[in-house]
Amino acid sequence: MEQLSKTWSLIWFPYVIYIMYFLGVGLIAGGIVHMPIEPARYSIILLIGAVLFISASFINELLVEKKKMNFSQAIKLLFFSFLLSLGVGMVSGGIQHFGELGGYAVILIPSGIVLSLLSFILKNNIHLNKRQAALIITMLVLLVSPITLGLNWFVHDTNHGHQKQITDQPEDDGHGHGH
Repeated sequence: MEQLSKTWSLIWFPYVIYIMYFLGVGLIAGGIVHMPIEPARYSIILLIGAVLFISASFINELLVEKKKMNFSQAIKLLFFSFLLSLGVGMVSGGIQHFGELGGYAVILIPSGIVLSLLSFILKNNIHLNKRQAALIITMLVLLVSPITLGLNWFVHDTNHGHQKQITDQPEDDGHGHGH
């Protein structure tokens, strides 16, 4: 029995937490990027992903990190974990489907970077003084601006000014589920 307990705590429990994190982000990414195609279905997928990610974050904070939280701290953790997972999903989904949905991805990727960074700071209760906040904002602008401009240029240059339109018609997007 002791061996089983040791195996659970060393391998299975951390593994399940990681699976919840990564599967959650994967489902969020898929839900966000496919939502314009079939909103009801992909909203459900996004919500399932968010529940997985938020649950993993909450379990990790309580059981792995052994943090003590009151109700308002727990709500804050859940809220900013959701926003963090949404931001990461926006970046991931935008990158994965840039070729099919370039203009949409140009919005998703930089917005996801901003959302995930700010959520990370707030989720982890990182207190910044004015100088640190100014530095973070400057670095964020220096990161996101060229990404946005470059992605926008790429979309317009490679499509000769014509962005692909999202239609109701399913299309083969290279990963076999034919929306």
